[in-house]
Amino acid sequence: MKKNNILVFGAFGYKENRLSGQTIKTRNVYEMLKCCCMDSNVYYFDTQDLSYSIINMFDMIKKLFVCDTIIYLPAQKNLKYLFPFLFLITRIRKVPIIYLVIGSWLSDYIKNKKIHIVFLSKIKKIYTETNTLKKRLEDEYKFKNVEVLHNFRINNYVPNISDNNPNELYLVFMSRINKLKGYTTIFDLAKYIDKNNLNISSLISIT
Repeated sequence: MKKNNILVFGAFGYKENRLSGQTIKTRNVYEMLKCCCMDSNVYYFDTQDLSYSIINMFDMIKKLFVCDTIIYLPAQKNLKYLFPFLFLITRIRKVPIIYLVIGSWLSDYIKNKKIHIVFLSKIKKIYTETNTLKKRLEDEYKFKNVEVLHNFRINNYVPNISDNNPNELYLVFMSRINKLKGYTTIFDLAKYIDKNNLNISSLISIT
């Protein structure tokens, strides 16, 4: 049986080892799919390579024409310039695009981009990191293909809880402070604990 070809398309920043929220999430998604989709071929195209050589454009086109599914993680320039081209190729080939949104800028960014709004409404799925952004895309643009996939990070961190008080819960939110980032969730959790008399005291740290 022929294996499914999954293309992860976004900014990896491998060439200069650029580390940011964008590149880290894109790399994590790629590594996760390689581990979880053993019955598929998972490969990637780093859109930052396009700034180094025109030859990379041909490599991008080649990969787009052999993939069966595209996992799309664009930054703003990628969405503005590459997405229409990507969309047309996938419509011709009948290949689904699954867009994993990074950050909270999408709803504001596409406000005056009518073509992008139409195209985004027709792709298979858009996964936002927060319920707030999902609601905005549905309310403002009538998108019917939006779901929530909360942000995650692959690491080897194991908390040391041996000395902790079992009745204390230490909550940490690490991000740029922006309501669209979902920081209110941490306060909602603290209120839930208090309201339901769970006998746990919570300490909140926002970094």
